[in-house]
Order: sequence, then structure tokens, then C-alpha cells
Amino acid sequence: MAGRNRIPPEAFGHQRGYLHEGPIPRGPFIQPVPPNPAVLQEELEIQHVELRRLLGDNRRLVEDRIALDRELTAAKEELRCMNLAIADIRAEQELQTRELIERGLKLECDLHAIEPLKAEAAYLQGEIQRLSAIRQDLSRQVQTLNQDIAKLQDDNGQMPVLRAEIDALHQELLRARFALAIRLVH
Repeated sequence: MAGRNRIPPEAFGHQRGYLHEGPIPRGPFIQPVPPNPAVLQEELEIQHVELRRLLGDNRRLVEDRIALDRELTAAKEELRCMNLAIADIRAEQELQTRELIERGLKLECDLHAIEPLKAEAAYLQGEIQRLSAIRQDLSRQVQTLNQDIAKLQDDNGQMPVLRAEIDALHQELLRARFALAIRLVH
């Protein structure tokens, strides 16, 4: 009578405190054979080793992420500095170009007024052409820098994809380990 309205222990099965899914068995209870303590100890040690390894992997991933964040911050700062330098170079180029154009126009007016200054005007024309060539060269360099910046931005855009791939591989590794652990248990 003392056991009335109680769930028999065999209903809990092997899940230690969780009810067994399905009908509750009735009748005499047959005590299952307890597992070998050495096997349980070995499984526990394997799980501890796996946990330590996973903690190490997790630590390394955190360190990698921190390093990548630092590199990204440095790249952004470098990009900002390059943008400032490019803006300064362009402003200086425009100023030099304006100055040279104004100077050339003034010399052309003076050339009409004063014939002996023709030689100097020819020299300044050469300077204008030379500086225009320098300007074109600097423009090509700026274009190359812009392409490098675009490439860096593209590379930075691929980091989330790489992280997702790493996470997927990590998940696959965990599933494989879990499957291996299940095989070892059986």
C-alpha cells in the first residue's frame, strides 16, 4: 500500500530522472545490470579531454577574432590616412595646375607685348607639359591606389564568409566527433 500512486523506478529508464517515453511498465521490476565503473570512468575521461580540446579551440578562435579585429581596425585607419593623402595630393595637383595655367596665360600675353620673352615662354610651355605629364602620372598612381583600396575593401568583405566557413567546418567537426563518440559508446 505504501507504493500506491508512485511511478515505478523502471519508468525512468537510463535517463536519470526523466520519464520514459511510452507506457509505464507494470509488474515485477527486473534490476538492470549496472554499467562497469571503469567504462564510465574512461568515457568521462574522454569527455574531459574533448572538453579541454574544445576549450582550447574556442580560445584560439577568440584570439584569431581579436587579431582579425585589430587588423581590420588598422586597415581602416590606413585607408582613412590614404584617403586623406589622396585628397591632399589632388588639391596640390589642382593648385599647381591652376598656377601653371595662369602663369602660361600671363606669359602668352607678355609674349605678344614683349618679343624678347619668347624663349622664356617656350621654356614655361615645356614646364607645363612636363607638369601635365607628372599630373597624369600622379593621376595613374591615384587610380592604382583607389584600385588597391577597392581590393582591400573586397578582401575585408570576404571575412564574414570565411568566418562562416570556419564555423560550418567547426560544426561538422563537432558532429563527426559526436558520431565517433556514439560509436565508441556502442
